Amino acid sequence: MINRRDSDAHYSLNYTCHAWLNDGRFVICNDHGQIILLDQQGEYKGITVSDPRKDSFPITAITTFSGVSHDPTSAAATQGKSAGGAKSGFIVAGESGRIRVFVKSDVDPKKPYERVSTSDDLFPSPDHYLRDGNAVSQMVFKDIDIQKITALTLSPNGEQIVFTTGSNQIIKVSINLERPNEEQRYEHLISSFHSKQIHGLDVCIKKELVATCSSDRTVRLWSYTTSNMFQSELCHTDDFEAHALAFHPSGLHLVVGFSDSVKLMNILDKKLVEYKSL
Repeated sequence: MINRRDSDAHYSLNYTCHAWLNDGRFVICNDHGQIILLDQQGEYKGITVSDPRKDSFPITAITTFSGVSHDPTSAAATQGKSAGGAKSGFIVAGESGRIRVFVKSDVDPKKPYERVSTSDDLFPSPDHYLRDGNAVSQMVFKDIDIQKITALTLSPNGEQIVFTTGSNQIIKVSINLERPNEEQRYEHLISSFHSKQIHGLDVCIKKELVATCSSDRTVRLWSYTTSNMFQSELCHTDDFEAHALAFHPSGLHLVVGFSDSVKLMNILDKKLVEYKSL
């Protein structure tokens, strides 16, 4: 259990995630960004994974890794006795796609895990995703921004993270564990999904399209093939919830029932355009 005798120690009891580490210890994270280590018997020995830069954030998810090889010339790789060899550690995440890496260190027994200090956290830059007007990039940023990461996992080769968000999205991102923010490659694992309940669905056989609407105030079109592969084609956002929809038999038009009106819309390339409101 956590020893609270130290009057200077202020720990939030709102624990958000936890994990067994590869050395047998147990780590607990909370909404203040504190990372608390327990020994193999579950006792707290006063060891907290701290960051001298004091830029903590509420931690919402954690995953561990082991046996991942790193760049032997980096500073983080030389912290432990097995410099340049396979490393173990853990990765924590918060909201808006922020990811932070910690690696095991044998330098100081009081600091068994150190934050990778050769670069900043992995974090999606708005300039990178919004500057070029690319609809796919903008949708990725929208699905990550201000959303909590609810779970994450690292690929066996240590080169990619997949995480889920509070808005029911599944995102993948490439990562270099020594230089986490080296790349900006957040992408949907499959495509962007509705974040709330789906109220309406219709299929156009002629155009091989599926239309859905949701209480998240979006209308989405999906293409499908005979091999049952689905791909998001467009996402239309409205000021009101959509409750029902239907294709015109030609597949060129869509009628959507919103909370305030019924709208007739043309299906154009990558967007829906209203041409009449009832």
